[in-house]
Amino acid sequence: MGVHIRLPWADVLLKFVLTAVVLTVANVLYTLYTYFWEIILTAAAVAVLGLILDWLVLPNMGSFPSLYVDKMGYLIVISLLSLGLSDSTIVPFYVAELIAILLAVFEEFMHRMVLPRERRLPDGHLA
Repeated sequence: MGVHIRLPWADVLLKFVLTAVVLTVANVLYTLYTYFWEIILTAAAVAVLGLILDWLVLPNMGSFPSLYVDKMGYLIVISLLSLGLSDSTIVPFYVAELIAILLAVFEEFMHRMVLPRERRLPDGHLA
């Protein structure tokens, strides 16, 4: 793979916190989850999946396919976990899609902190 994340623990932690915040806000707006632990479990799953996707996709960092792969991975995790966890509500597809897009775009900006300086994207460059 050739590209190593400079601070993998920070990457996972930031992904977890970012996902938890986005899902909490979405939950307030749309009542997606019944219990708070469901949000925490989903955030942890997205953080782990995000780290795996980084390992697979970082050689193409900053390209449209890397954002698309991140978004699709997050969408799958959020949708599948909502199906298995929620008692009464399933996350609507358009909400899961919006959450996944937001996470993928934020992920692109977050990589500036965790990638070695020579691998960072130039300012103003997003897919």
